[in-house]
Amino acid sequence: MVNPRAFLALFLAPALMGSAVTASAAKDVRSQPAENGSIVTDHIPQFDGPVTMLSGADGRTWATWTYRAAGEFDIAVSSREATGTTWSAPVFFGRRSGSDEIDPTVAVDSQGATYLAFATTNPRRVAVAMLAAGSSTWSAPVIVSGTEAATSPALRLVGDRLIVAYRTVRGVGIVDLPAIGSGDHTDGINDGPDGIDPLGAKDRAPLGGPQPTP
Repeated sequence: MVNPRAFLALFLAPALMGSAVTASAAKDVRSQPAENGSIVTDHIPQFDGPVTMLSGADGRTWATWTYRAAGEFDIAVSSREATGTTWSAPVFFGRRSGSDEIDPTVAVDSQGATYLAFATTNPRRVAVAMLAAGSSTWSAPVIVSGTEAATSPALRLVGDRLIVAYRTVRGVGIVDLPAIGSGDHTDGINDGPDGIDPLGAKDRAPLGGPQPTP
């Protein structure tokens, strides 16, 4: 069976990058060169979004990008172990949702928990998902921007809080959420935490710590 993304990459390559790109696209239309000679699986630079990478304290590297699927854009996330040379098969968010998910960004706390934020377009909101250290299953994405139109998310770990910032028609919106581990040891938000925990981080003990009581 013909891979539609591979076919589209070959079809679009001359128009997007010039005829010289066609030959290289034909060799490998499913991978994007990355650091240390490894490749990010299933990223096609001709029409996917750019890859954003971040390494955690344990040396594991995360890559995320806007993935062009049939009729929509989704979010793809892949990882590579500290001593690894290959990337994992992507995990997707928003597959067959009927709308676009774009602008992904990622953060990793000191315990190895990984946080992903991205924007949706219909409606325009910002969502966050979490992968606890040692887990292979991401939490379901949670809208954190409320009902106001929001775009362009950014993440930062401040102490044991996850700060999610995004653009709104009025300026910049900020949500302050619990994180499992700690991040940068700097003074945090002056008006105090929001007091909400949509990701369930409070119910997850840090890796190696005492487990919560059921």
